[in-house]
Amino acid sequence: MEETNKSKCFRCRYFTAYYTKGNMRFNRTKNGGCTLHDKTVGNMETCVRFKDGSSWYSRKSSCKRVLYDLLFQISQIRQILQEEENENEDL
Repeated sequence: MEETNKSKCFRCRYFTAYYTKGNMRFNRTKNGGCTLHDKTVGNMETCVRFKDGSSWYSRKSSCKRVLYDLLFQISQIRQILQEEENENEDL
């Protein structure tokens, strides 16, 4: 099997990167933990049990959907508040 960038450990669902603490932020290391094999692996290694993690596109579309729902709820609340304000002005 030809090793491509798509089957490297850093893209696998079972890979969790290790970080070190820097002065102002956390720095990602070149190693991580494989929850499938329960051992430390390099991020450029490959495995026959590779499983693609959630893609950026699916996370982006999920975020868009949640934000749309929140915006819809906020607009409903705004409409209710405006109606109450109009009722109070009429009194």
